[in-house]
Amino acid sequence: MVCILCLWGWLLVACGPPEPVLPGVIAQDQTTQEGLKVRPRTAYEKPPGVYVDVGYLCGRGLDAVREVLAEQLGDVVETVELDPRDGRELGLQRGRVRVKDGRIYQVRVTLDGPLRRSTALQALGLPPTVRKWNAFTREFNTRHHAGFDRIRMGRLEPGSEEVSWVEVRKTDPRR
Repeated sequence: MVCILCLWGWLLVACGPPEPVLPGVIAQDQTTQEGLKVRPRTAYEKPPGVYVDVGYLCGRGLDAVREVLAEQLGDVVETVELDPRDGRELGLQRGRVRVKDGRIYQVRVTLDGPLRRSTALQALGLPPTVRKWNAFTREFNTRHHAGFDRIRMGRLEPGSEEVSWVEVRKTDPRR
């Protein structure tokens, strides 16, 4: 029995690919099995169906993602210096970004139209299911979800289930 298992294992190893292949990594000159040329992923690509990819933006250096930020939230229309512990806030056409020590730690997105909470989370590239929401008259919020310290959503009207803006904070700069 042990001999058969060893033989079976040897056959699996011997019949495998001639060299190791890492998923998603293809050299520039390589082609796929269908014969199509594939270029390597070097630049950021926003996932399909995502309005603003807050998971990508938060925690990164502002200079490193300036172009992506402009594509997703528009041009900077104002800069506000906050308390030194909080850094500065950039007002963009479709939202606001807070930066401390050159890193984005908070993004606030004004949605194109009212959305339900789970749909709004998906539009920002976040998992739609949240363990517990805290509901208030004008907002919903939750803590420690999808790698973020806090997520807030502004209700369209008091008591409404639809939201008009979403704010995600990766870290608290005061800690």
